[in-house]
Amino acid sequence: MCAGTRRPTRAVPSVSWNVLAATRAHRCEPQVARHPACPPEAPESLSRDIDGVSAAVASNPTCPPEVLIRLSRHSTYSVRGAVAGRCPCPAGILDSLSRDHKWEVRRNVAANTSSSVSLLERLLRDYSPEVEAAAAANPGLPQATLAMWQLARGGAGSGSGGGCG
Repeated sequence: MCAGTRRPTRAVPSVSWNVLAATRAHRCEPQVARHPACPPEAPESLSRDIDGVSAAVASNPTCPPEVLIRLSRHSTYSVRGAVAGRCPCPAGILDSLSRDHKWEVRRNVAANTSSSVSLLERLLRDYSPEVEAAAAANPGLPQATLAMWQLARGGAGSGSGGGCG
């Protein structure tokens, strides 16, 4: 989460998280995986489970970079999309995911406020209109670049909005 505030979380001993992770109660795992108080060792084990849990791990702000790198190469596009929508997300991962074959993943990169200006400028030229629109709506895109893009397209697009994922 790049912007906004989070409610303070109570510290929960690592042992408790590990017990929750080890129980493999699939309906609880996504909540455990995305919880900001989840210790770094729990997302590693949880991310090797079902796709929904892996996507939840990717959205966890405490997810270790090495786990994010592995998840950015996941075979399921919804998991890669969750990594692409994670804010903040390391620049190298965003750059790699901006070339993903699934437009949904590229759209999440384009909407991510962690994306660099050069990445957004490239995604403005994507063959998917959804990706272009997300890049144009990203508040990190300079107004001059947005105006030139709108002129080239005949004045279409508003460029308002944006955010993480």
